[in-house]
Amino acid sequence: MTALYLDDNRPTPEGWKAAHTAEEAKLHLLAGNVDKMSFDYDLDNPHCEKCNFACGLRDPGGCKAGCNCHDQGKENGLDLLKWMHENRIWPKNRPTVHSHNLEGALKMKHFIRHHFPG
Repeated sequence: MTALYLDDNRPTPEGWKAAHTAEEAKLHLLAGNVDKMSFDYDLDNPHCEKCNFACGLRDPGGCKAGCNCHDQGKENGLDLLKWMHENRIWPKNRPTVHSHNLEGALKMKHFIRHHFPG
């Protein structure tokens, strides 16, 4: 089983598997092997090994390094929770929230409290 740490830019704690975007997290959840999960709210700066955002361009028009990382991160943590609820795909244990976005964190905690099936 996997402990999934959803965060676009914080280092992943030891023992956790990284997901930098909601799309990455969905792939893990669809595989059915996530037993616990920790959420960030803002996911608009996913890690990119090709440009590492050194180009400074956060524009769908394209990256000077020729990658597509700037098109990622369009969904936030709450969007992912809503997808999980709609598709009835949850980790085995109640998810936690580690986001520093206070308003987003409160919304996610509220959503988890009212919709987690466990």
